[in-house]
Amino acid sequence: MKTEISQDQIASYQEQGFLIIEDFLNASELEFWREAVGEAVADRVDQATLSQSSGTEDTYYQNVFVQCSNLWKTHESMRKLVLDPQLGKMTALLAGVDGQRVYHDHAMVKRPSSNPTNWHMDNPFDPFFHRDALSTWLALDDATVANGCLYYLPGVHKKADYSFTDALLSVPNMGALFKVFPEWGRIEPVPVELPAGGLAIHNGLTPHAACPNMTCGLRRAFSIRYMPDGATFNGHGSGAIDEAYLRQIAVGDAIHDDENHPLVYQT
Repeated sequence: MKTEISQDQIASYQEQGFLIIEDFLNASELEFWREAVGEAVADRVDQATLSQSSGTEDTYYQNVFVQCSNLWKTHESMRKLVLDPQLGKMTALLAGVDGQRVYHDHAMVKRPSSNPTNWHMDNPFDPFFHRDALSTWLALDDATVANGCLYYLPGVHKKADYSFTDALLSVPNMGALFKVFPEWGRIEPVPVELPAGGLAIHNGLTPHAACPNMTCGLRRAFSIRYMPDGATFNGHGSGAIDEAYLRQIAVGDAIHDDENHPLVYQT
């Protein structure tokens, strides 16, 4: 894995709100990640569900992608990959934070004829607010405009706020975000086509979206979401926070749940 980060890359990430590393994995590493993610997903979802085209489920969002979260908790190879301290260090350097915890991971399989992924930001829906939260997004297949690659709005993370609410998620509308922030609709989106093994990293306040998968194949991706060490509970639901742990903390308390959100890097 290419986890060494240059000052130029850090500066670009801080300015644009995202960073692309096209050759993040070599061929053997990509095969290992594919096998590990495939096994972990197969433990949760039957192959028939993954192989069929989207459109068979009841709701719009069930037909965006098949998602499996916290694979690191149930599969030993995924645990080694997700908790890798070199990944933690790389993301901490990009974010400019002293420590990183894994918030959660999730595999996202966009099946043929899937719905688009609406424009959204990640961190406003989390049980913690932190302007330096970020996610990695690993392409397990070539991600193209045709099969649903990511799009970003560059630089928006620097002025984004937390007024984008859960209510908009229930609206099957690609541009619902722009009802809240109409000025962002005038920013030209940047499509990010990635070869398999390429990595995209984006800030938790960087708006992103993906088009439908218009091909006959799968678009598989794996994401790790990081929570800066010391992030505090905001009272906005549990999200990926363990319910038992949630009952032990109050708004403003630091989230130090080592069992469910392990510290993977500390300076």
